[in-house]
Amino acid sequence: MFRVILLALLCSWSLSYAVDCKSPMTNQDMRYCASLEYEAADKKLNTVYNKLRKKLDKTGKQKLKDAQKAWIKYRDAEAEFDADFVRGGSMQRLFTTSSKTQTTENRAKELESYLNMYKDLNK
Repeated sequence: MFRVILLALLCSWSLSYAVDCKSPMTNQDMRYCASLEYEAADKKLNTVYNKLRKKLDKTGKQKLKDAQKAWIKYRDAEAEFDADFVRGGSMQRLFTTSSKTQTTENRAKELESYLNMYKDLNK
């Protein structure tokens, strides 16, 4: 019974938590909005990655996978470094997420350029 009540409370809190991401007011709101931006960037990246993957042969797919694994390590290390100047502060998570968003958006653009090259080759 306790679990049901706890689940109901958590669901009602998440449904009632509405933030205007055009002008977030608190650190919590800013982190929430930053996480939404990151999720959107990551979703776009995954879409482009999968489109590109479909254009590649077996060897190309493996090379893309290896490159993406290395890129993920880079993205995470870069985000940690970008946020280091606020280490231990209340804004560290926000800076980390914002850095990941920017790096992810850039990676999606890189993969889109590869995808466009493959499209141009098939014309």
